Amino acid sequence: MSCGFDRTQLSPYLDGELGVNESCQVLRHVESCADCRRYLEQLRCLGEGLRALPAAPMPVNLALRLRVAASHSAADMRPSGYWSMRLREAFRAMAVPAVAGMMGACCLFGLIFGSVDVNHTLFTRGDVPLSVNTPPEVLRMDGANIGGAVTVEATVDPSGRVEDYRILSGSHDPRVISRLNNALLFSVFKPAMQSGTPTTGQVLLSYDSIRVRG
Repeated sequence: MSCGFDRTQLSPYLDGELGVNESCQVLRHVESCADCRRYLEQLRCLGEGLRALPAAPMPVNLALRLRVAASHSAADMRPSGYWSMRLREAFRAMAVPAVAGMMGACCLFGLIFGSVDVNHTLFTRGDVPLSVNTPPEVLRMDGANIGGAVTVEATVDPSGRVEDYRILSGSHDPRVISRLNNALLFSVFKPAMQSGTPTTGQVLLSYDSIRVRG
């Protein structure tokens, strides 16, 4: 009897391409469905078998074909490259007098208004200058030992929770992915700040069998 689950999500789950919520849904289903669990294990074995296959031999004339293609590409790019160089030189020639004129205007402005007594300040005593944009910061990280070495790029929402992530490198074992999902779900971050307002941002996290680095 079919369980009705969309099995097309299992391959992206193994590859770490699903978000936290989708990965958790897949994990909960395969834990309760023996058929999908067997299918997931078959996909995992198939991937390991494909990765174990020997690499195809390199064509004998590949280097020659690459050199010919590169020479053709260089020949096609010569006219555009020439005009690009001419445009860069023209802009560079115009930039020097433009900068000199701007510096002269600034000096003249300083001479005219430098002696004017300004009777007010830019900030009152109660003003708090806004900080520059800042990335997310780890406040609490659970499940540092996930049983494998994984580097992920996590998207942290304005409330300080992970809303999505992608695996940059490391293990794709289902057990490691399961522990990684739980670790990210229960971790808390200080959200990214933009002009003093919490916003969505990205943070790089590196897990190994001993500790986690943010």
